[in-house]
Amino acid sequence: MRPKNSTNINSAPNNAPAEKHSPMGLIIFLIIVILIVLGFFFFMGSGEEQRTQINDDLERVTPREEGAVVANFPQELLLEQNQTVSQSYSINYIDGSAQQPVVTYTSAWLLADNVRQFRNYFESNGWTVEVDADPESTGVTSFYAVRGEEQTNITFNVQHDGSVQVTVAYLTTQTQTQETE
Repeated sequence: MRPKNSTNINSAPNNAPAEKHSPMGLIIFLIIVILIVLGFFFFMGSGEEQRTQINDDLERVTPREEGAVVANFPQELLLEQNQTVSQSYSINYIDGSAQQPVVTYTSAWLLADNVRQFRNYFESNGWTVEVDADPESTGVTSFYAVRGEEQTNITFNVQHDGSVQVTVAYLTTQTQTQETE
């Protein structure tokens, strides 16, 4: 006895006509395809707008050649003498309210020496340290300090060879009264 769901290969082929699809199903299928195509073009269009915004933002960054420090960077934040600057640039805020100069260099000092020197500088020059760097860090640590309308973020990145890459970002904020004058 054969199971009910098995197929007999000796039986005649099924030559019944194929089932016809209704025109309504075809219309629904076409509408779905059109919506997918329109969605694709809408997505690609918004991506172009986003790429344009990114390009506009990149034009707001003013780089300097290697070894040079961007003009509006406060030199007193470069505590280490004779360091070789690997990057220096200024970020111009989109609304035009500020420029943020940034300098990156490889320090000749150990991480603990960098942290001590910058902590001493902040304490001696009226800065309030809001985030304190960890001299015991094995990766990345940073200071965030403010003094009036000035802000600085100093990041120490310990490299694989033990050297320390220092990035100093500086910002002067403008108060509401200065903007309206």
